[in-house]
Amino acid sequence: MEVVLLIMLISAAVLALYQIGSIFYLIKLDKPAKDIPKILNISFVIPHRNEDRLDKFQAHLLDILTGFDAYELIWVDDHSAQSKLDHTKDGVYLKLDNAAGKKAAIRHGTKAATFQRVVTLDADVRLSHDLVNELAIWDSDAMIFPVITEGNVWVCAESYALAGLTIGTAKMKRALMANGACLAFNKSLYLELSVSGSKYASGDDMFLLQALKKNRCKIDTIKNKKAFVRAKAPETIKSFIDQRVRWASKSMAIKDLDIITFGVFAIIYNLTFLTALSLMLCSHYNPIFIGIFAFKSIIDISLLFLVASRFGRKQYPAIYLLMTIVYPIYVVLMSLVSLFYRPKWKGRNLTHV
Repeated sequence: MEVVLLIMLISAAVLALYQIGSIFYLIKLDKPAKDIPKILNISFVIPHRNEDRLDKFQAHLLDILTGFDAYELIWVDDHSAQSKLDHTKDGVYLKLDNAAGKKAAIRHGTKAATFQRVVTLDADVRLSHDLVNELAIWDSDAMIFPVITEGNVWVCAESYALAGLTIGTAKMKRALMANGACLAFNKSLYLELSVSGSKYASGDDMFLLQALKKNRCKIDTIKNKKAFVRAKAPETIKSFIDQRVRWASKSMAIKDLDIITFGVFAIIYNLTFLTALSLMLCSHYNPIFIGIFAFKSIIDISLLFLVASRFGRKQYPAIYLLMTIVYPIYVVLMSLVSLFYRPKWKGRNLTHV
């Protein structure tokens, strides 16, 4: 038991360093800046395949960009059975011919981009004027954005943790995650980079992040606490599991030291927590286990409360408490499921072999 608790303590301390750093930078998020230039010089690349609400997203994007100049919307159709886009509205409309997949669609759209600053978007997100304002003053090699999920309360609370770590670790120059829902980069740099993960249908975001860090590129994130991306939660349990398995399935191909370190210590903490909890339930009360668990839980819940507070989102205190106990089980189960289950994504296999 002593060895298990020591390993649990070390892993909890390492994870807490990332979380406390993230809390520090979240506190420093500022109010929306004033006197933002309305000239963007940005090409927005939107890959899409069989999207149900594409026409609504097109209308949303045109509305949110009202008042801004010098931008273009590049829509790249990845072999959709049908498209609901209104081609009479301003935009560049492309189709993939000899290639397939989101990565190919992004590359195709980026090559066609007029501007050096490129922003890729998933076709089901919601942006804000504050986020576009952040893009107007973006001056780094790449920019990553926190994504807040709306809908299922568990998924929403989990997205708070991911959003907090996205911001904090980027500010610490130890970026752990990027989300392809909204990702900005320099066109020339992107086309020069050697991005791995070609055999995976998804993962354009994480493999690009890995390449950016390997080449010591300047990666920035938001300064404005209102400049987050909103996304819809998976509608069914199956689609939720499929999404998590997609995320986990490409983890073995990630070689970035920061991402590996965090992932390994997260797995170790969750395994030792479950082991120590089982041993305690089978024997007797252990104050050291309770102390480590309480320390980690306070850090976890503080991060969740702070993200929701800074972004003006709804708080879920009961879910936060439940997650401190259930989340380790959930993480271990998703890791195991990803070893044996290979869902399809947009009608395709996750890997190209």
